[in-house]
Order: sequence, then C-alpha cells, then structure tokens
Amino acid sequence: MTQRDGTGSCAALLKSSTRTEHAATEGALLPIIKNAANQADYAALLQLFYLVFAPMEKGIRAWVNETHFPDRSRRRNAAFLEQDLLQMGAPVPRVTGSSVQPSFHQALGALYVLEGSTLGGVHIVRMLRSKMTLPEGSTRFWEAYGSERMVMWQRFTTRLDELVPGEAGAVISGARAAFQYFQQAINAFHEQSTAQFR
Repeated sequence: MTQRDGTGSCAALLKSSTRTEHAATEGALLPIIKNAANQADYAALLQLFYLVFAPMEKGIRAWVNETHFPDRSRRRNAAFLEQDLLQMGAPVPRVTGSSVQPSFHQALGALYVLEGSTLGGVHIVRMLRSKMTLPEGSTRFWEAYGSERMVMWQRFTTRLDELVPGEAGAVISGARAAFQYFQQAINAFHEQSTAQFR
C-alpha cells in the first residue's frame, strides 16, 4: 500500500495529511501478507481486498465517472479481484451494500486511497511469491498497470489537482474515512480468523 507524492500538490498534501491513517492501515495489513503461507491464505487476502474495494467503488461511482477521469474504465477495480479469485477457484464474497460517500470531493479522497494502493501491488506480489507459487493469471489486481504503474499514478494526481481547488479539506476527510474503512475490514478479518481457532 505504499504511496508516493504525485506531480500535483494535492497528492502531496493528502499524503502528509493521512500519514497516520496510512501507517495504521499498512501496519494492520502487513502481518496478513507476511503470514500468508499457502494458496488458501492468498485467496483469503484477495477476498479481504474485495470486501473493501467493491463497496467503496460503488460509493465512489455515485459521484465520479469518466467525465472526471476519462481513463476511468482502464483503471484497476474490483472486477480484477473477481478474475483473480476465479483463477484461484475461490468464491467471490457477496457484497450487498456500499461505502457511502457524502460528497464528490470526499469520493475523490476515497479514490485517492484506492489508486494509491496500486503503487504497493508489485511489492505485495513479490512477498507472496517468495513463499508460494501463485497460479498464472491470479495476480492481475496487484499488477494491473504493469510498467505503466507510475504513469497512471501521475495522470491520476494531475487530474486530481484540476478537480480539487478550494476543497482540499473534504478530500482529506474522504481519504481518512477510506483508510478507516480499510482498517475496519482488516479488524473483521482478524476476528474471523481468530474465531476459527477457538
């Protein structure tokens, strides 16, 4: 989930303003990745991300579309997780609700968190592959943009700067809420895992 400064000042401001939330989320997620020992654990990790991305994307779509980001259809989304889970022969979790975004600019903050997570995908795959063999075609979510990863991030942050003027506070609020949503999902994952061994 590594995030870096983009070319626009909004990305830099978001990074500095959400440093605590980002560190807490990453700190909660890393043990799950490090403790993944087999393909069943990997499938569970994909399911966890799906339970975060699918409802958050649904809430974001209520406000953000191709008018705001012309390359929106090219960007990584929960459908990539569905494909990876199918390659793993694992069920796709059922998601009925959405993570409600109160405003357009708060939705942009949530989108910043989802897009920023693409920067750490290659590192996650490297960690997992050091411990297990991952089926071919089961890492599309992590490697979505391939060699264009930084190019896509720079395009995103440039466009974000164009959409944000005067509303940085709302965008920061949306990003913080997104990190908190991610942490809640991770906590639920830990509780479920703990319950299985009681």
